[in-house]
Amino acid sequence: MRDVGLFAASERIEQVISSVLIGYRLAIRSGTAVESIPWHRDDALPRYSVRVSTPDDSIVDTALVWACRDE
Repeated sequence: MRDVGLFAASERIEQVISSVLIGYRLAIRSGTAVESIPWHRDDALPRYSVRVSTPDDSIVDTALVWACRDE
């Protein structure tokens, strides 16, 4: 996948995750804190990825994985 496609996929990951987290925060006002960090805000993350984390755990979703799910 070319960089343009990976960048577009990573943008989509950020949009979907942000949307889900906004809904979660609105529905569960005092629930577990969940945060997301995109690759361009954290140098430790792989390019074109997003880390979603709670106080106890975290997961990194990459554009390559996302693109394969979309197909």
